Amino acid sequence: MDLQLAYGGGTFSVEVPNSLRLDQYAPRKAARPVDYEHFAATLARSGGDSFLAADGLLCLINDGYRNTPTALMLDWLERMQPGFVGRVDFLMATGTHKPPTENHLNTILGPFRAQIEPRLAIHDCRDLDAMAVVGRDMFGATVHLNRLVLDGRPLLVLGSSEPHYFAGYTGGRKVFYPGLTDLATIERNHNLANSMDAQPLRLSGNPVAEHFDNLLTLAPTDRTFSVQAVLDADGQMAGLAAGEMVESFMSATRIADRMFMHRVPERYDIIVCELAPPLDTNLYQAQKALENVQAAVHDRGSVVIVSACNEGMGSPHFFDLAQQWDRENNCALDGQQHFGSHKLSRVNAMTRRIKVRLVSNMDSMDARKVFYEPLDNLQEFLFQKWNNDATLSVAIVHDAGNTVLRT
Repeated sequence: MDLQLAYGGGTFSVEVPNSLRLDQYAPRKAARPVDYEHFAATLARSGGDSFLAADGLLCLINDGYRNTPTALMLDWLERMQPGFVGRVDFLMATGTHKPPTENHLNTILGPFRAQIEPRLAIHDCRDLDAMAVVGRDMFGATVHLNRLVLDGRPLLVLGSSEPHYFAGYTGGRKVFYPGLTDLATIERNHNLANSMDAQPLRLSGNPVAEHFDNLLTLAPTDRTFSVQAVLDADGQMAGLAAGEMVESFMSATRIADRMFMHRVPERYDIIVCELAPPLDTNLYQAQKALENVQAAVHDRGSVVIVSACNEGMGSPHFFDLAQQWDRENNCALDGQQHFGSHKLSRVNAMTRRIKVRLVSNMDSMDARKVFYEPLDNLQEFLFQKWNNDATLSVAIVHDAGNTVLRT
């Protein structure tokens, strides 16, 4: 049997035994993508018509690191309420991300960029002067929020929901936290991702998600109308939810489950993860695939990540932290929690249960520093494992950065 796997902008072929127990998974595609009529009807049913007409509206949008179809939704909102784009102010939620690039702005705002940009504010999690204290979180620590959402005006959220490897899902409350809060609050939240209970498509019992629930009590949700899109693997809008912040988010997560989650009958001996662009550019991004499937592998089984990683690690901070990591105690050598340390601690914890392999163009020594064992020949690896055990079970997960396997 011949398998074609995406790799480095092209494909490569892997021959596997015909008698191998093999299953394949991929994100589902929308049978009927959301169109303007569906969009307008959904907002109307949820009270969106009157909300869009409110004076002083502030529209909260995502930055370029999310796949939210902001430009499309703005076009549809303009059709629903002619003149809408020209009278609304905008605030971009960025969390810890860098300010948007020119390409990001063009993609996010589309044909409305010139019209919107003079009324667009961009959040900076390090600028405490642009924020105000809104209370204390479950840890008793001070929480800040961008002042623009605290002046009493109605808030319209344009977001999207998809699997998130430690928060459960993107979208919904994440526009406020981490999108519009301070760095210290984001760090407290992300440090909770060191727990292996923080998993994709999981909210209950997920410490990161539960901290978000706590933080959301400090956000002005009573005057917020949220529109949450769910995209399929081709970038088509597969579903839509609108209305109150929590209710619309939960509705969107159910759609995301249908699009991205596969229930598997039993755990596999080997799972091979194909990464699709842009998640295949570096190991920092490719880790999402490992997170999405690791729970579906037998103890002492293997996950093989197939990702060119032509940009290497993808984060100098990630590389520097790996240089100072205590593998035995699974923490930084200085004993401190560092922002982003969960990326290392999680993979290291997984290697105590399963084997983590990497097919890539990365330097082998660099891969080993972050607990991935390089694999030169995937075909040989599979044949060898099958020769040793004819009952071997294997799963191929296509676009594994967006496909979640659950037992």
